[in-house]
Amino acid sequence: MKVLNASMMCWVVSFLLSFTILVNGSSVKRQESRFCNEKINGMFANPQDCTKFYHCSNGNTYIQNCPAGLHFNSKISGCDWPANVQCTPVTTSPSMKKSTTKKTMTSPTMKKSTTKKTMTSPPMTKPTTKETMTSPPNIISTTQKPTTGSGCKRVVCYFVNWAQYRSGDAKQLPKDVDAHTCTHIIFSFAKITGNRLAPTEPNDEMKGSNVGNYRKMTALKKQNPNLKVLLAVGGYNVRSLPFTAMVATQRNRKEFIDSSITFLRDRGFDGLDIDWEFPTKYGSPPIDKNRFSDLLRELKAAFTQEASSTSRPRLLLTAAVSAGKWFLDTAYDIPVLNSELDFINLMAYDMLGFPLKKTGHHSALLPASWDNPTLNVKWAAEYWIKNGASPGKLVIGVPFYANAFTLVSASNNKPGAAVSGLATAGKYTRQSGTLSYYEVCDMISRGAIKRFDKEQKAPYIVHGNQWAGYDNPKSLKNKVKYILDNNYGGVMVWDLSFDDIKGSFCGNGRYPLMAAINNACKRNA
Repeated sequence: MKVLNASMMCWVVSFLLSFTILVNGSSVKRQESRFCNEKINGMFANPQDCTKFYHCSNGNTYIQNCPAGLHFNSKISGCDWPANVQCTPVTTSPSMKKSTTKKTMTSPTMKKSTTKKTMTSPPMTKPTTKETMTSPPNIISTTQKPTTGSGCKRVVCYFVNWAQYRSGDAKQLPKDVDAHTCTHIIFSFAKITGNRLAPTEPNDEMKGSNVGNYRKMTALKKQNPNLKVLLAVGGYNVRSLPFTAMVATQRNRKEFIDSSITFLRDRGFDGLDIDWEFPTKYGSPPIDKNRFSDLLRELKAAFTQEASSTSRPRLLLTAAVSAGKWFLDTAYDIPVLNSELDFINLMAYDMLGFPLKKTGHHSALLPASWDNPTLNVKWAAEYWIKNGASPGKLVIGVPFYANAFTLVSASNNKPGAAVSGLATAGKYTRQSGTLSYYEVCDMISRGAIKRFDKEQKAPYIVHGNQWAGYDNPKSLKNKVKYILDNNYGGVMVWDLSFDDIKGSFCGNGRYPLMAAINNACKRNA
C-alpha cells in the first residue's frame, strides 16, 4: 500500500518494474529456471544483463526488468541510476545465443500506450460498486451507514506497528493514538503463514502478563464505543506470493477464512483489511484477478454466516487498492470489489512516472499541464467510479509523508525539474526519498523554502538541492473539500505515525494534519 518501512530505494526497485514473469522450463533458459534452487529469498543481479535481476522466493525463480534507464544495484537490492552501479555484463556463449527461448512480452497496455510509462503504488498501501446487500434481520450489521449532511462519511487511519522503533518524539505506540480522531483504525500489518493470519512483530500479541499491541489498540474502543479497529494483512513488503498461494484453491481460501474469523474475534478486531499489492503483479498470475474476487465473496459470506450464528456484529471487510492505471486495469474486478467490500481504501499517493528523472508531487489533487494526466487524485478517483465503484464506498487516501529528490541543479527547482536521484534519508524515518511530515517541518525550520503549485494544488519545499512534495493542512483541506463535493466515502490516512505525533516539530500542536482533516470534515475529534 502504500510507503512502508522498506527503503525508498527498494520502492524504486520493484514498484517501477515494467514486467514480471514466473519462470518455468519452457519460458526461460534452463539454467535460469534453476537459479534460485539453493538461494535464500531475495533479489540477485543477472550477470548477463545490467537491467535485469532475479527475484528468489521459496526456491522459485522470477526474472524482472528494471525500468528504462535504470540498472540493478546489488548493494541496495534494487534498481538505481547507472552511475551508482558497477556492472559489466558477462558475454553470452554462442550456444546460449542460439537459444530458442521465447522472448518475454511486455504488458500489452504498456506497449500500446503513447504516453509516458507510469506506475503508482499502493502504500500501503493501503484500497469498488453496487452497494452491499443488507444483512438478514437476525444479523447485527457493523457497516457504518454513510452519515447525512456535509461531514465526511469516514476517517480511516492506518497505524503501523514498526513506528514503535523510531526514536524520540517520532516514536508511536497505541497509547499515542486519540480514540476519537478516526472513525476506523487499521492496524498494519499481519502476515500470511500457511494460509493463516500471523503477527509480524514480537509484541503484537500478549506475552505472559504483558498486553500486546493488538489488545492495546482494540482497547481504545472503551474510550470511544463508535470506533472500529480492523487488522490489515499484507502490505508492500509482502507483495503477491503469500496471497497467490492462499487463493490458489478453495481449500486454501477456506482455511484462511475460517482461521481469520477466530483470529480477529479472539483479539477484539472489528474486521479485516486486505492489502494485496497487487493481484496479477509481481509473480501473481492473471488468474489471480478472479481468485481475488472469489476470496472476497467467500470472506463476505463467511463473515455474514458467523454473525448470524453468533448474533454478533458482522466483521467488516475492506481492501487497500491501487490508484495506478497499470495496476488496476488488470488486478481488480471493480464491480465485485464494490459489491463485497464495506468500503475501498484508494491509495492515491506514490503517483509518479518512471524512470524517476524529474520532480513531481506524488499525490497532487489535480493534473499538471506538463505531466501525465493520470498521475493525480482526481483522475484516479474518477477512473474507479467510471469502472463501477460507488462514490459512497470509495475512501480517498492521503499521505502524511513526502516523496523527495536530489536536484541536478539547485537553481532549477520547480515541479518537473531534473533530478539525479532520491533525497537524503530523514533523521527519524531513515528512508531515502521519503520524509515524514514532521521531518518536512524540521527542514522548514532549518531554512527550506515553502512553495505551492496552484495548478495541482500541491505544496513542496526546496532546501538547497533537496526537493520534497508533500501534503500540509492547506492541501488536505482542498482534498477534503473535493471528497465532500463528490460525495465520496471519506478520507483514508497513510499513516498516523508520519504526523507530528507529540507536537514537537511543526509548532501546531499534536497531530496537526489529523486536526486539519477533522476540521475540514466537520468532525469534533
